[in-house]
Amino acid sequence: MEETQICPVKNFLDSTKEYRIEQISTGCLAQYAYYIESNGEAILIDPMRDIENINNLLNKNKVKLKYIFETHFHADFVSGHIDLAKKTGAEIVFGPGAVAGYKIISARDNQVFSVGKIQIKLIHTPGHTLESSCFILIDESGVEKAIFTGDTIFLGDVGRPDLAVKGEIDENGLAGLLFDSIQKIKLLNDEIIVFPGHGAGSACGKSIQAGSGDSLKNQKQKNFAFNDNISKEEFVAIATSNLPTPPKYFFYDAKMNKEGYEDFDQLFDKSFKALNYQQLEQLEKEKDVIVIDTRNPSISTKEFLRGSHLIPLNITYAIWCATLFKPENRIIIIAKPGDEKESIIRLFRVGYNNIIGFLDGGFESIRMNAPERITSLDKIDYDQSKTLIDENKVELVDVREKGEFENTGVIENSHLYPLSEFDKKINELKTSQKPLGIYCKSGARATIAGSILKKNNFNNFLWMGTFSGLTEKSAKVVKYIKK
Repeated sequence: MEETQICPVKNFLDSTKEYRIEQISTGCLAQYAYYIESNGEAILIDPMRDIENINNLLNKNKVKLKYIFETHFHADFVSGHIDLAKKTGAEIVFGPGAVAGYKIISARDNQVFSVGKIQIKLIHTPGHTLESSCFILIDESGVEKAIFTGDTIFLGDVGRPDLAVKGEIDENGLAGLLFDSIQKIKLLNDEIIVFPGHGAGSACGKSIQAGSGDSLKNQKQKNFAFNDNISKEEFVAIATSNLPTPPKYFFYDAKMNKEGYEDFDQLFDKSFKALNYQQLEQLEKEKDVIVIDTRNPSISTKEFLRGSHLIPLNITYAIWCATLFKPENRIIIIAKPGDEKESIIRLFRVGYNNIIGFLDGGFESIRMNAPERITSLDKIDYDQSKTLIDENKVELVDVREKGEFENTGVIENSHLYPLSEFDKKINELKTSQKPLGIYCKSGARATIAGSILKKNNFNNFLWMGTFSGLTEKSAKVVKYIKK
């Protein structure tokens, strides 16, 4: 179930004799990396940790990787810059002031790098982090064609300014720097194409619009950050308001990206190990061991191992694993046969390296060895839900996040237990005298929550689908009052 795609950016810029650009998208993290090639030389911008597809691209095109440009020390994923540099001899480039535990070029503002027939100019744009920088592609005739903005500018949004190292600078200070950086970007020509580091769904922004690129002209109309009528003080207030608490793994990943990490190939060889059921059962008893079932929920919810967490690959799998568990947790994977590698690699991408192995034979091994441990999530349709709600025979449990409560309202008398905090609040549900009705926006988080309830020996609960499905039937929506 490989979900990384390499696509030409022909919707925005046509390939020329001078250069071509490929956008490498990783859906699970809503992350974009960029491969740019010109006259036998290539660069990468913000590559993902697993670099096999990049090496294949370099070998296929018979080009030399000259530079790896990093827009900043990433917090939401582990970059592949260190492994790429070791394998290819390419130099790693960061913005001004960057200090790392390995060899880098800490470039100057406006420093220019030659790549084949084109040039790449670094412009220092602090705000998301202090070293944050954007990279401008300049063609052979000197025209600035594209800007790769990392987490400085997204489509319709800006990068969050609250991820600085503690004591370095506060979020108001970073937001002020971000405002000044945006003034620099405003001066570029309107036809330049903005290629961001993330798309919709990333936790690095608050309300990123869908899309993979756009002209600066369009962004000046759609992105609040380019509004000339917003003062610096107003911008700071907007950029720092309603920021969700950053997942704890963000700071762990940023440290790995700055200080260095274990070689990917060695890590994979150590982690890609088939375990039989008896080994899984024994390991489960040990401290900090987590079992994750990555199968499609249309299958896994009908039968799964009690004690496992249902976190399927077809959602933002890596983000939820990293939100719910600690990097030091040791992990065993139950996957659809053939999906074991993908399930492990996606965890490596967020710095979760303690993978014990995967269950050999997948769920079939559970059927053969421990059928008494098989359980399921009880799902009911909306007509049944309506009856239970109307007759007050269910305790509704909403596992969406706080921002969703504030934006769309909540169902009257529902319990608001965001999935990111669910483990901490689960004991509060034990006093309920009625069945628990679990729901969220799409049903995916309710599935994860249901498996957590089963792990904690809750049996009297129901999977009730989606917030919109319930409210369309009978449940009354009320405005959520911020506390």
